[in-house]
Amino acid sequence: QNVAWYESMKSALYEENLPEFFAKLRESVRASTSASEGAEGQPKSVAEVTLNYFEKRRKMLCYKAYRDRGLPIGSGMVEGGIRFVGKDRLDCTGMRWGTPGAENILQLRCLDASGRPLRSLAQATCGARFAWQHRTTSAPRSSGGRSDPDGSSGQAERIATRFASGSTMCNTSYMKLRSFWIAALERALATRSVVWLHGVRRVGKTVLCQSLPDIEYFDCELPRVRRVLEDPESFLSSLQGRRVVLDEVQRLQNPSEVLKIAADHFPATRVIATGSSTLQASTKFRDTLTGRKSELWLTPMMSVDLTDFGAGLDQRLRRGGLPAFFLDPDGSECDFEEWLDSYWARDIQELFRLERRWGFQRLLELLLAQSGGMFEATRFAGPCEISRPTVTNYLDVMDATSVVHLVRPFSTHRSTEIVSAPKVYGFDTGFVCHYRGWSELRPEDLGNLWEHYVLNEIHARSQRSRVHYWRDKRGHEVDFVLPRRNDRVDAIECKWSSRTYDARNLRAFRQQYPEGENLVVATDLERAFQERIGDLTVAFIRLADLTEKIP
Repeated sequence: QNVAWYESMKSALYEENLPEFFAKLRESVRASTSASEGAEGQPKSVAEVTLNYFEKRRKMLCYKAYRDRGLPIGSGMVEGGIRFVGKDRLDCTGMRWGTPGAENILQLRCLDASGRPLRSLAQATCGARFAWQHRTTSAPRSSGGRSDPDGSSGQAERIATRFASGSTMCNTSYMKLRSFWIAALERALATRSVVWLHGVRRVGKTVLCQSLPDIEYFDCELPRVRRVLEDPESFLSSLQGRRVVLDEVQRLQNPSEVLKIAADHFPATRVIATGSSTLQASTKFRDTLTGRKSELWLTPMMSVDLTDFGAGLDQRLRRGGLPAFFLDPDGSECDFEEWLDSYWARDIQELFRLERRWGFQRLLELLLAQSGGMFEATRFAGPCEISRPTVTNYLDVMDATSVVHLVRPFSTHRSTEIVSAPKVYGFDTGFVCHYRGWSELRPEDLGNLWEHYVLNEIHARSQRSRVHYWRDKRGHEVDFVLPRRNDRVDAIECKWSSRTYDARNLRAFRQQYPEGENLVVATDLERAFQERIGDLTVAFIRLADLTEKIP
């Protein structure tokens, strides 16, 4: 009986027999009302709610007219079309849109998805802009002295197709080129045919890759690109001898297979694959390509980047080293929260599939607020409402994705030393300031942030996270320790002002480990110098001088 009633109601809707449809609904309302008669405070019945819903939308119930014209009446197809046409093209890595540019791309995308020619729209709406952006493109090809029959209109159509499909490059003409990283990436490409470029979200991987010359760029967040890469052999064959960027490669179903085929069978093709974590961290990478790849860890902005950007250290410490944040000194505090949401959705959920979002994000917020302090898992379990083992697991995930850095104690297991408790540093001074509530920096804030910045420089220069600190049980501490060969250990102290340096901590360290350099990295030096302090020789150096000391 219920099935027959449902079919009759559906038929009335599809045939636009609305009087019959509403008459049956009202009859159902009367039946449900009489069944509950006498009961006070009863909520509305399902039939009554349904009747109200359809009565408010009576003008929209033109299903027969829509079906006669071949139009869909369900929302699923419309929602899927919006995602395919809009979200999959406009909401990709590194993209920010103004309304005019987004409108033009959406028009091209709609025509392309419908299989209709793009030429007229390319010429009418975007031709002038594309012609300017591609003004260095060579003239149309000719054969046997005859010009290309398509002429400039054919060129406009080809460009429009590329923009609509998404195999397009960001316009980097207005961007600051990061000379240190470009040189490092070129060196990595010369060493291996596959380069794994990793770093936190929005650290600048996309723009860095696109600033290289002669690059074929593919964004793996686009469904069309993922479909093409389902056959990696054909894809790589078509790009023989070229330099290829596979951005956000972890979005592929089997990214390690693509990179392994590239390394083993297409060594003449140089492939740069980007992602937000180390290969070893993600379960998607079944093969970490040991011996087949070079790795480059793109850190937040370091000293050479500040020179390239023509900006100062104060801005770098306050706004941080993510280029988009750094270049917008008056940006909203909401930018940091949006970054954290994106980090959870795109990195943590996709790569590690953790479940407790609130506990994970709360732990990260606390670690950033207490950045540079010693870590004890038990202290964080209660505030985050998670167990101690879960705290440790989450910390490992954060370390693998480089949003926190574990600096472990240097020790030869002497009874007077701290041997197990690591210090945890946030990845970026801008996020540290945000979660500490620092909108303006006071003099007493600068020393701690300078310590973070020096650690970032060490990571960028050495390309390794194996940095230690030293502390004994009487409270003596050295900021950073770099072990060398032959039992030599370099000690690095970070001071905002060299005039306030006290050598007591360094002296306690050298009583245990006498061999190695003593370095004080300060911001107020015009040139490096050495000073004899008791029985110690201490080198006071600028950050630029530290590069010569890093192994």
